[in-house]
Amino acid sequence: MRVMNSKSEKGVALLLAMLSLMILTGVVVGMMYMSSTEVSINSNFKAQEVAYFAARAGVEEVRDRMLPTNSNTIAPLLPTTLPSTTGGVLYLLQNGVTAANVTTVNSSNPIGDDEFCHDFPYSGSGYGGMTPYPPNVRCTNLPGGAWYTTTPSVTPYALDYKWVRVTLKANNSSPYLVDATQPI
Repeated sequence: MRVMNSKSEKGVALLLAMLSLMILTGVVVGMMYMSSTEVSINSNFKAQEVAYFAARAGVEEVRDRMLPTNSNTIAPLLPTTLPSTTGGVLYLLQNGVTAANVTTVNSSNPIGDDEFCHDFPYSGSGYGGMTPYPPNVRCTNLPGGAWYTTTPSVTPYALDYKWVRVTLKANNSSPYLVDATQPI
C-alpha cells in the first residue's frame, strides 16, 4: 500500500475558506451600498413628486380663482399690462408667506423669486432696470417699489407651495439658432 505525503497541501482549505469569505464580504458590502442607493433614489423621487404636485396645486388655485364666478375671485387683481416699475405682477401667497419673503432675494432666503430677471429681458436690459442674468444664475436685484400686488391663498388645505407669480406673457419671440451649425 502506498502512502501519500500531503505536507504540500497543508493550509489549502484555510486559504480557500479565507478567499470565499472575502468574496462573500464583497458581495454583502455591494448589496448594502445598492440598498442605500435605492433608498436615496426613492426619497429623491418622493421629494420631486411632492414639489411637482405642490406647484401644480398653486397653479390650479390661481386658475380657479381667475373665474369671475368664484366667490374668492382674483379677476380684478389680474395684471393688465406687462411688468413695469408700477405694476404688472400679482403674487398669490400661501399662509405664512409675506411679500418680503418673495421679493427679498439672497442666499439666506430660499423662497425668493430668483427667476423673475430671466422671464422679462427687454432688449439687453431687464424689467424695471434689472440686469438680465444668464441661465442657471440666481437673480439678486429685484426692483424696489410698488411693482407687484399680493393676495393670500384661500385654500383650506395645507399645500406645500409658497407663492405663485401671475403676469402677462410677453410675446416677443424671434427666430434663433438652436444648433449654430444649421441654417435657419
